[in-house]
Amino acid sequence: MTKYDELELYKALVEETAALICRFNPDGTLTYVNKAYRELFSPDGEPLVGCNFFAFIPESEHQEVKSRYLSLNLKTPSITYEHRIISTEGNLEWQEWTDRAIFDDEGRIIEYQSIGKDITKRKKAEIDLLRSEEQYRQFFETNISASYITKPDGRIVACNEAFVKLFGLDSIQKALNTNIQVIYSDVQDRGQFLDIIQKERHLASYESRFRRMNGKIVDVIENVSAAFDESGKLSGIFGFMVDLTERKNFEQQFHQAQKMEAIGCLAGGIAHDFNNLLMCIQGNAGVSS
Repeated sequence: MTKYDELELYKALVEETAALICRFNPDGTLTYVNKAYRELFSPDGEPLVGCNFFAFIPESEHQEVKSRYLSLNLKTPSITYEHRIISTEGNLEWQEWTDRAIFDDEGRIIEYQSIGKDITKRKKAEIDLLRSEEQYRQFFETNISASYITKPDGRIVACNEAFVKLFGLDSIQKALNTNIQVIYSDVQDRGQFLDIIQKERHLASYESRFRRMNGKIVDVIENVSAAFDESGKLSGIFGFMVDLTERKNFEQQFHQAQKMEAIGCLAGGIAHDFNNLLMCIQGNAGVSS
């Protein structure tokens, strides 16, 4: 194959590839575009060579894009970055470009070559994920229930203010330097809990007893979920707790009151029966006299 044939083969590959390929001057004027580039930015067939590619980029991003490729030099001849473009329908989409500087024999930049691809779907997925993570973070942090995430060894890796308040910790940062084992009460077995959560994977309305930092017992009801790694090993525990202490105390007081009422009724009945018996005895004594 001759050099001419190799050059023609190279041109054909560049022209027919699905990647967007262009060359441009330092001011952004296009000197070459391949078929994919033309079909994207000029579907009506209008020539693009001689046009400035900044026409396809939101004005707010012009300076950032320009500063990136103008930063190239002999030591750093290429750079990859992302930016938005304006589609022919007027929509904002995302592309990733790798710019490479073209030098003359004296090492001066005379032109740039760039290869790009559409990453709109990926960027939208990333943005949606970030929004979802932000929504989850806000929900987690502002939830009125005491929320936490721990490692199997008990290390607290995340918690909210409600968790800090429930157990009397100084701050979230203090909690993150604490092992959850310190709040387990004498009647709550951490090892037994780990066995249950590994087996069940999710616990709903699970009642537990913990100990606040001041030593007082806290009754809670919680929903707990377990996370496992690819090997099936327990990797994390997620929980949401609600304080039941006041309700438990109220229930105990209520049950105690019910007991006292029952005792009172019993005592009243006994007194009534005894009084009736006494009256009968007195009546019989009067008849006898």
